[in-house]
Amino acid sequence: MPYFHVKDLLAILISLMAIALCISLAPNYLNHPDCFVKANPLITPESIVPEWYLLPFYAILRSVPSKVGGIVAMGGAFVMLALFPKIYTGIIRKAVWPLLPIIIIFGVAYLILGYVGKEHPESPYLELGRAASALYFLFFPMCLILSLSSFSLVKK
Repeated sequence: MPYFHVKDLLAILISLMAIALCISLAPNYLNHPDCFVKANPLITPESIVPEWYLLPFYAILRSVPSKVGGIVAMGGAFVMLALFPKIYTGIIRKAVWPLLPIIIIFGVAYLILGYVGKEHPESPYLELGRAASALYFLFFPMCLILSLSSFSLVKK
């Protein structure tokens, strides 16, 4: 029992040493190659992409042909993700097994959107982004349907 603190301290020290090695030996390893180009205000870079955590939402924005529709879809994606705890109000919160295939499909769609978001808006990536966006937006109604069906199963 008293050695848990020593084990945790050792793990923290090893992690800090690994981070210090990465920072000191290869500080620019994870940077985008465009970060090393000298800034020129007259030339816009070909591929401007947001940070990695916003790439799926950027892909949703680009997958809708209309500008206003893309903004509405991207905003809806943020809102739906924020409202998910309120949408899935199943009585049996611990029983996630009916949701597991849907959660896996949502995770795959999110990863695909992240990949499509960093690519150029060309033919195969636009269709893939539209399909993944549809899967993203189908996740929430499916959770609502499962929530209502689990509620009706518990009531009987």
